[in-house]
Amino acid sequence: MLSWPATAQQTRWITDELPLDLRSGNSNRYRVIKMLPPGTRVTVLKDDRKAGFIQIKTPSGTRGWVNNSYLMDEPSARQQLAEAKVLIANLTNESQPIRQQLAQLQQKNAVLSRQLEEATGSRNQFEKELVSVTEISSNAINLDRNNKTLMESNQLLQHEIDVLKGENDRLEDGSDREWFLNGVLAVGFGVLLAMVIPRVAPRRKHTEWR
Repeated sequence: MLSWPATAQQTRWITDELPLDLRSGNSNRYRVIKMLPPGTRVTVLKDDRKAGFIQIKTPSGTRGWVNNSYLMDEPSARQQLAEAKVLIANLTNESQPIRQQLAQLQQKNAVLSRQLEEATGSRNQFEKELVSVTEISSNAINLDRNNKTLMESNQLLQHEIDVLKGENDRLEDGSDREWFLNGVLAVGFGVLLAMVIPRVAPRRKHTEWR
């Protein structure tokens, strides 16, 4: 039995022209094991360059020999196109959930953007109110300070009024006493005159009464 040197396993593809006979030996005299569809990917096991046949293994594990002239180093353009379409379909199917998630994220982003805008507006309004409250508080502090100052001034004025009132009462009491004394003196003086004048006046002679 002949033997061939083992070659490094390589991947080849059946041409996309016609189905290829997979034979039990390295020539067309051997029986056909099965028909390989065009574009089938196979693994190279041995290469009989003299006979022009290569031993391969199919994806299902079947071993056999095929004519070397019907193998290609890369898939045909038709097969590549078909595989690309399959890949695109798979990617499209796989990307569908991602698109849905993207749409949901975009909706959430829109909602969050509106909330951020509302929050920004609320913050600006709060800042304005805070400035207003600060001004009111400052005015209230100033009013309280002024009120305390006025109260202190009022207390001082009230004290001065009380002092002046006491002085006025004292003066009025002194004036009343002065008027009373003057009245007493006037009355006493009148009484004294009434007692003195008759005695100092000259008496009339009795002849005058005759």
